[in-house]
Amino acid sequence: MTGERPNAGESIEVEGFALPAAAGALVDTGDGRSYYLGGVSWDTEMIGKRVQVSGVLRLRPAQVQTLPPDEEQSHGLTDDTWVIEDPEWRVVE
Repeated sequence: MTGERPNAGESIEVEGFALPAAAGALVDTGDGRSYYLGGVSWDTEMIGKRVQVSGVLRLRPAQVQTLPPDEEQSHGLTDDTWVIEDPEWRVVE
């Protein structure tokens, strides 16, 4: 994908590197953008490979509750994240 990011709910196709993340499979496009893949965990042999992914773009709200300033957050994503739902992917040779 080049140019502007589509709006949430639109179809998207990106190309990047398959990376593991605490919240699941991630595709890093190399231009400062990264996307989680809904319901996917990369197998070890997929990590670092260049992949093309398509699906529907969604903005997933932060998954942690707001805590008072004197309490530490122990887990979860503190920021909204871009997720490609119902993803289909293939390795790019």
